[in-house]
Amino acid sequence: QDHTREMLRMVRSGTLVGVWVAWVRSAQGLVVPGGRACRRGSLAAVADEVTDRGHEAVVSKLESAVNGALRGEAGPLASLLSPTSRWSNPLATLVGAAEICAFLNETGEFLEEPSFRVTASGNGVARWVASGTWPSPWRPRAVVRGTSRLTTDGEVVTAIEDEWERSPWRVFATQVLPRFRDIISLYMLPPAELPLERSIPWPGLPFGVRLVRVDERRLLRTRMVDVTNSRKMKMATALPDLPFTINYRAATRTTALYAVSPLEVTVDLETEPEIRRLVTWDVHLPSLFSGSDDLPQPELNEDDEYETLGWIADPSVDYVRAGPTYLLVAGYGGEVQDREAEAVRRRLVDAAATAGLTPIGDRPALVHRQFDVRLVFDQFARLCLAAYLPILPLIPSGNQIAIRLEPPPGIDDDAHDHFPRRRPGPAH
Repeated sequence: QDHTREMLRMVRSGTLVGVWVAWVRSAQGLVVPGGRACRRGSLAAVADEVTDRGHEAVVSKLESAVNGALRGEAGPLASLLSPTSRWSNPLATLVGAAEICAFLNETGEFLEEPSFRVTASGNGVARWVASGTWPSPWRPRAVVRGTSRLTTDGEVVTAIEDEWERSPWRVFATQVLPRFRDIISLYMLPPAELPLERSIPWPGLPFGVRLVRVDERRLLRTRMVDVTNSRKMKMATALPDLPFTINYRAATRTTALYAVSPLEVTVDLETEPEIRRLVTWDVHLPSLFSGSDDLPQPELNEDDEYETLGWIADPSVDYVRAGPTYLLVAGYGGEVQDREAEAVRRRLVDAAATAGLTPIGDRPALVHRQFDVRLVFDQFARLCLAAYLPILPLIPSGNQIAIRLEPPPGIDDDAHDHFPRRRPGPAH
């Protein structure tokens, strides 16, 4: 709390060096308490176990009250707390409605467009996602996922105990500090918000191959059949015009733009009723929009030249909620429909078998994760630009080839750290 006040004072005074010192000293992103009834989705099983309807009503009010406190409207939150309410989190322990409301108000003044959303709740536990834009020149979006354990007395919250999925320093280092591509494209594109993911140590994997868990996401999914079925045409290389509903020039007239990465391209081979190649482009929505119920209706862009030329069939664009996803990944610097990409896919399938991991499907689909692509949305959550950044000499693109896996044995998706409780040895 003291660090947040110090940052606000230094920002107002215009002391540039002081601002940098305050950022490093705080290094703590955003934390808010909360909870709300579960939306139907990947965590529906948790919501189905909710039995305390009184608790459910309280946490439902708490979510909107926290968002109000971030905007400076402390009344609704203060009415849910008491003078002795305690909120413990990785940053500090706050006591009393006044102290909690003051902290959230100052956090909302420091961050731009702070947002708090509950993904599931039940039995006194709420899962949430909090985010805010850090007021640095490159304006990064910091995202925190966590769990709150709530104690209530009637309709009053008496205690909140928070856990974060990542430590405050890890949030600061991975999301607030600028990446190399953020710096070289500072005045061209917003910094890319990456999905929350982490590597999981797993025995038996060869050098250069990693097991990765990607957190829940909401995706804008574009899908079509590649009628050409040709490596020379390389229809999967670039995102088609299908999902774009506004041009970039018109979008720049709005107040804000939001970028995400990577673009995930999945190439799957269907054999029934005939052999054909299915291509899917997945773009995860910025955290500011991922929980919204008022997203623009996805519509097919009728001006897409691929469809006009008869190169694609059965195009579709839709929103999809994706639960936790496990991937086996390896670095790759080529294009998705090169023969080398297929060789990497086969190597990953062999590595999974050796390490005791189970790929999804008899023939696991190839997934190309393009981290050198930025997908830009306008303030109304409309996709307006796909920017393919140039390949720089001696600078790795960071792109990957991946295959999707069944949840690895010994890993509990409801566990907080998502690390295996036991590590099976290589399969024999």
